[in-house]
Amino acid sequence: MKLKLGAMAKGKKGEIHMYQNFKEFISQIKSAGEQTVDINGETFLCEILIFNDYRFFDTQDQAYLGDDIANTKTLIAIFQKGFTVAPGIVLTTKVPKKGLFIFSRGDINNNGKISMTGKGANAPGQNVYLYHSTDQQKIDMINAIGSNGGSKVEFFGDSATARTSAGRPGINGVDRGTGGGGSGAIYCRRGAYNSSGAGAAGTSFSGGSGGGGFIAYMNNNSTQLSAGNGAINGGTGGTGAAYQLSGGKTSYVGIGGSGNPYGKNATTVSGSGSASGGNGGLLVIYVKKLTNTGSIEVNGESSGSGLVGASASGGGGGGGSLNIYTFTFSNTGETTATGGNSGSAHYLGGKGGDGTVNIDYVSDPIGFSNFFLLLKDDQLFTIKDDMLVPFELQETISVDYIKEHAILSLATFDRKQKDSVITLNPITT
Repeated sequence: MKLKLGAMAKGKKGEIHMYQNFKEFISQIKSAGEQTVDINGETFLCEILIFNDYRFFDTQDQAYLGDDIANTKTLIAIFQKGFTVAPGIVLTTKVPKKGLFIFSRGDINNNGKISMTGKGANAPGQNVYLYHSTDQQKIDMINAIGSNGGSKVEFFGDSATARTSAGRPGINGVDRGTGGGGSGAIYCRRGAYNSSGAGAAGTSFSGGSGGGGFIAYMNNNSTQLSAGNGAINGGTGGTGAAYQLSGGKTSYVGIGGSGNPYGKNATTVSGSGSASGGNGGLLVIYVKKLTNTGSIEVNGESSGSGLVGASASGGGGGGGSLNIYTFTFSNTGETTATGGNSGSAHYLGGKGGDGTVNIDYVSDPIGFSNFFLLLKDDQLFTIKDDMLVPFELQETISVDYIKEHAILSLATFDRKQKDSVITLNPITT
């Protein structure tokens, strides 16, 4: 008798399939390209890469994944036989994406960096459903909206004495969420109202953007001036503000906040200060065995710097969301979702809020349950969501082949009748 090893039937062209979570969707992908998918009521345009051979990333050019279209697609990279990242190499996306999902059927060995630092997408957040835990009967998810940014610093009423304040930090992320952006620093002399820019809240795809730094040396009491706030949805960092009517230093620099893109500087002398900084992104890894001696990171970046004359820095970008689903994790390196600091300045912007690092040890990180089979009367069944269901069919193989390539696996489903449970090594092409 012949049996078939198979997967889900293909839908009609243009049809949007619906899944409970990203792991369920990714585990059945058969071809590279673009696909629009419904994940628990949320629609995602996915860019899918499939690497059939073992990959060794030892040059930086080959370690940039995906196309150069920013902020619109979720990037899914499937490795059929695993990969290694060499020291000094950063495996990341070319441009900001609505998340990088790495799904590896072979081991991952990271000696460099796997990173979405500074790659948070400028896009509205969505609820992102990652994994369905049958043990705990819940679906892990990231909320569309992350933690709040730091509030702006305001000074009311005129004062001939200079007033200063560092920016306020963004709020740290919780429950897989991202951190908020920091607010800008402020220095002001005179003026009826002065304020730095506020940091923005994070999203599921990005830490929050930082507010702009404010600096002003005025000689009247009626002005009302402010720097720009960080844009919502992981958008542009707040624009810096700098004003000088007479006296004081030779130049003043209000530095923009981190963001996508970072906020512009304002200067009283052309060319003073440098703008920089992005927000932490979303990174999800599904793998049976992960070894990390380098770093896996989704950090927010620091705002720009300026030490010419007098300067007030913008806020740092919020940290992102790092999620690892694995059975075995050997970690002598780092896993971080740190918010960005203020750049170098005389008055420092607020730190971006830290994002979250979530490491989940699960028995079935990459869908191996599809290969747990019950062989009874020359018929195959599989265990899915704690239920015994017929195994779907595609390519013909023999029962003897199944027996020869099976590995006894009794511990995984300890709640089951296990006398005939076997598992196959995944067959890749």
